Formats: sequence, C-alpha cells, structure tokens
Amino acid sequence: FFRVYSVSILSMSGGDAYQEADAYHANGSHAQYRCTAIPTCWTPQEAEKLVMEVAAAGGLPTVVTDCGALRAFWRRISEQMVGRTWQACRNKWADYLDSTLCHDEFSLEEDKIIIETVKEQGYKWTIVA
Repeated sequence: FFRVYSVSILSMSGGDAYQEADAYHANGSHAQYRCTAIPTCWTPQEAEKLVMEVAAAGGLPTVVTDCGALRAFWRRISEQMVGRTWQACRNKWADYLDSTLCHDEFSLEEDKIIIETVKEQGYKWTIVA
C-alpha cells in the first residue's frame, strides 16, 4: 500500500514541490507524493510546447498493450514540461490538444443519434459515446 503525503508549495522552504517529490521517490521511497498546489491554467505557450514534445517523441503510441508503457511515455513528456505532472499532460492532450478530436458543434443528425441512444440506454455516457 502507498502512503500519501500532502506537500504544499506554500509550506516548502524553497524548491519546487514536483522536483522534491520526484527526488524523494527516486531515492527508493515507496511513498507517493500528491501536490496540493492550486492548479494553474495552461498558457498557449505551454500547450504549444506540449504539442511539440509529443511530436518530437514520435507521437502518441498507437498500440499499447501495457498501461505502464503509456505512463512512461507521458512521464518522459512531463519531464520537459516544468511544473506539470504526467497526468496533467495526458489530460490536456486527451481533452483538448489531440488533433483527432473534433470540437465542432453536433450536427442535427448527430443530435438525433444521441437522443435515440439516450432513450434506449439511459444516461450511460460511456455507452452513448
């Protein structure tokens, strides 16, 4: 089992909480750090850098049979993103920056399909999606 230690950037005497947590974990501790710092919005420059880092890494792996490999990919990316965890990088990519995402409004046909599926399945959004 992991022990979770809460680290506040405000309570730290200098240094970066993420670097401190990474250094502590790298020293062989089995403790898992969770930063309680207030998350900040991504700047356009950070978003652009994330896109560039994913492209430089050869893009997102298309076939992943091991979740650890995908986590390792995002950890390598996050090492280039100061102050961003691998989870934050993955979420920003998956929710906003992935070029395969379509952010357009739904067409009337798509609206009808969604309404019909909700009538059949209920509000089970993983099934509806």
